[in-house]
Amino acid sequence: MDGAEDFGSSDALLESTFRRLLSAFASERDKLRNMSQSMEQAKMATAEELEAMETQTQEWCRREQLKIKDEWAKVNDITNRMKALVEGQGELIEAICTGQLFAFPKSSLSLKDFEGTLLATMFSPPYSDNLPKDSQGRYVLDINPMCFKIVVDHLQNLRLNPAAAVPVVPKEHRFNMDVLADALKLRMFMPENRMATTHSTSLLVRGSTVTAGHQGWQCITAEHPLTMARDSYFECLVERVPRQDRNPSSTGGICIGVIGHVPIGTEV
Repeated sequence: MDGAEDFGSSDALLESTFRRLLSAFASERDKLRNMSQSMEQAKMATAEELEAMETQTQEWCRREQLKIKDEWAKVNDITNRMKALVEGQGELIEAICTGQLFAFPKSSLSLKDFEGTLLATMFSPPYSDNLPKDSQGRYVLDINPMCFKIVVDHLQNLRLNPAAAVPVVPKEHRFNMDVLADALKLRMFMPENRMATTHSTSLLVRGSTVTAGHQGWQCITAEHPLTMARDSYFECLVERVPRQDRNPSSTGGICIGVIGHVPIGTEV
């Protein structure tokens, strides 16, 4: 009996140990399964992140390639323009004005803004044959050098940029520039005059129409002073408010004259 009891006790002990071993195996299996799932999830997240980074990198590279392409296009455009300028130099006109030397391509006188000007005509045969020259074959011109420099600079600017704006003539050279522009028919330096749009009055200026909205005298000038290089004129049409729309006791008038300066302070 004792042997049978010992054997039964051993079986119970083995069974208990075996069950604990199975439980440990199951626990480890669950841990491994959870670890595998975590690794798979991490792998998928990493793959998505890498894919997003790859997409962003490709998009950045595409944008940078477009920028580089645009910059190369600008470089090629500048290169072609400079090449055209160098190749289009052709005959170079050299002129001396009161001891100052100027040089510019003759082809530039065919630019739209200078077509039909006497400047283009005077350097074309047969007129150019009658211009005085020095011992080195350079034209000698009796022209104000500061004004001629402004013209030549504008000529050069137009070759680089056809939309280049006409330079502002310094106040001290305006009279001489007016004389030169009138003599050479440089229309770009002979702007149409009109009423000043920037002023300190209550007058409403729209194009060539001036409207007074309040009673009392107000003074406004033209945008540019009258040139003394040629005859100047202006036309004026006075329009009044219809009689039924104005105060019967009101009076009005207009005075036109030469003031010699832009009115300021109480002169307005």
